[in-house]
Amino acid sequence: MPCRIVATGRVTRAHRLLARQVIAITAERLPVEQSVPHQFWLDTDVQQALVERELGALCQLVSKLGGLRQEDLAMLTGLSQAFLSMLESGARRLTNIDKIIILLEGVNTPPELTGPMLRPPAGTAGED
Repeated sequence: MPCRIVATGRVTRAHRLLARQVIAITAERLPVEQSVPHQFWLDTDVQQALVERELGALCQLVSKLGGLRQEDLAMLTGLSQAFLSMLESGARRLTNIDKIIILLEGVNTPPELTGPMLRPPAGTAGED
């Protein structure tokens, strides 16, 4: 039976700020051509993995469909390659809301696919 991630709590401004900082630091070391292509998010398997919060499956799909290696994904997200390997294999689960946000923002997940809990509250999109 697949692991399910149930994140509780509210994503705060601090969570989003932390995710942006990690992504900015990581982006300085990442060549521009390494990113998740926009059409990746149109795939039904990718969308289903997001709906079910199957982040290990999402990482596998990034590798398979997005053409990125675990090392590339590690650079995009700031998560270690070893952790991503365990996440993909099902040996580990990603339950920390900060890390979930970092992963999803690192791969540029469109906000309409992240679900309401991970979207910024209405009226705060421009706030930092």
